[in-house]
Amino acid sequence: MKIIILISIIVSLSCSTKEVSLYPDEINQIFAKVKTDMEGVEVEKIIQSYYPNCKGTISIWSGQTGYISFYLNSKFTLSFAAYNKPNGIFKGGSIENIFVHPDRIYSINLIEDKTRIDLHFHDYQE
Repeated sequence: MKIIILISIIVSLSCSTKEVSLYPDEINQIFAKVKTDMEGVEVEKIIQSYYPNCKGTISIWSGQTGYISFYLNSKFTLSFAAYNKPNGIFKGGSIENIFVHPDRIYSINLIEDKTRIDLHFHDYQE
């Protein structure tokens, strides 16, 4: 009897542990296409190829740096560290003349879970 109970527990555990992604693969594809110094409106076009109704907005901003945020749907937002070039024209809340920061700091916000995943991309040489 003990063996049957143990087998049933193992089977139920193995059936309930399926892989679940934290975020959709489209987000990985977006990250692969977004490059340093890309203008905010270019990033918006890339994101809109996956999420057509998405619009970029300026979120946290101080001086010449801050974040561009994109509300993808009711589950996710994406944010990219950005900057305004010293000779650039900052147009209020517009993402024109705002560029992806060379530090490449990106965030995925999981709205329902109230969780943020920060990604920092670093170049290195072996």
